[in-house]
Amino acid sequence: VNTTLLAIGLTTAVLPAALVHWSLYATLLGVFHALEFFTTALHQPATLTYNSFVINHSNEYTIAVAMSLAEFIVESLLFSSVKRNAAVIALGLLLTLGGQAMRTAAMVTAGASFSHTISSVKRSDHVLVTGGIYAYLRHPSYMGWFWWSVGTQLLLVNPLCVVAYAYAAFRFFSKRVPYEEATLLRFFPEYPDYARRTIVGIPFCPTAPLPPPDAPARPHAD
Repeated sequence: VNTTLLAIGLTTAVLPAALVHWSLYATLLGVFHALEFFTTALHQPATLTYNSFVINHSNEYTIAVAMSLAEFIVESLLFSSVKRNAAVIALGLLLTLGGQAMRTAAMVTAGASFSHTISSVKRSDHVLVTGGIYAYLRHPSYMGWFWWSVGTQLLLVNPLCVVAYAYAAFRFFSKRVPYEEATLLRFFPEYPDYARRTIVGIPFCPTAPLPPPDAPARPHAD
C-alpha cells in the first residue's frame, strides 16, 4: 500500500502523463491481493489472517515491487515514447487478466484443499482436486501467478523487470513444484495417473519424477 501511494505521488509530481498507466497497474495489483484474501475468507475462514493478503510474504516481493516502480519512473523520464507501446501494453494486460482469472479459478475450484503453504501432513479434508481447471492443469494457481507477474511488467513496459520477474518466478516454482508434487505422490496413490494427463503450464519447469505406469501403487500416506 505504501509503495502504491509513493508511486502515485511521484508520478503525479514528475510524470503526469504516466499516472493513468501506473494507476492501472496499481489497481490490478490491489485486485490480486484482495482476491487472495477474500477467496481464502470464502473457502477457508478458519485459516484467515492478514497474511492471507499475500502482501508481506517475503522481502524479495517488496524489493521486486520497488524495482518495478524505479524502472517505470526512470524509463518514463528517459524513453517516454517507448512506455506508450500499445501492443506491449495490450499483451501485458491480457496476460495479467488471464493469469488472475486462472489463479482465482484454481483457488475457488480447490476450495478447502487450497493452501498458501505446502502441508507435510495430509489433512482429513484434503482431497486431490481433478475437476474444473485442474482437469487440464495440475498447478493452475502457480501458472496463473507466473504469467500474472510477467504480464504486470509487460503492462508497464518494463523490459528489465520482465526478465527479472520471469527469472525470479521460474526459480521459485522450479523448487516449489517438484517439492509439492513429491508430497502429493505420498498423499495420493492416484496422483501419477493424474500428473500424466495434465500439464504444469510454466515453461521448462521441473517436476517430481513419476513411477513407471506399471509400477505398483504406493501405500496411502496419512
